[in-house]
Amino acid sequence: LISIIILLFLALLSPIYELVEILVLIPISFIITIASAITFVDIWHFFSLVNRYENEDKYDYLTGLGNVKEFDRHLNEVSSKAEEKKQSLALLLIDIDGFKDVNDHYSHQSGDAVLKQMSQLLKNYVPNQFKIFRNGGEEFS
Repeated sequence: LISIIILLFLALLSPIYELVEILVLIPISFIITIASAITFVDIWHFFSLVNRYENEDKYDYLTGLGNVKEFDRHLNEVSSKAEEKKQSLALLLIDIDGFKDVNDHYSHQSGDAVLKQMSQLLKNYVPNQFKIFRNGGEEFS
């Protein structure tokens, strides 16, 4: 529709075009408009998939916390900075005792719920300047 309006506007401004030329240009411009829209949607979809896969590479799917790969990257970064500044670091490792029993006796869905609750507790109580990671299983850091 937009392409038709543009062509009609051009026809009114420039009497060079004959009616037959304009009638030929209308479907061509329509096809170009549709192709452009499809290309735009494809490019947008591609970049949203790239963003999604980048996030999956950094975050634990269940808890939304950083995963072990992101933990390693972050630990290397902060330890390098601390070494440069001659500062010390503290690392807290948390392991849920008896977690295997929860999975074995109550189901893996219950275990997942426990992990989600634990991650939410950590998010609520750990100050924002610190990072929280799920290192795998029932281990957090």
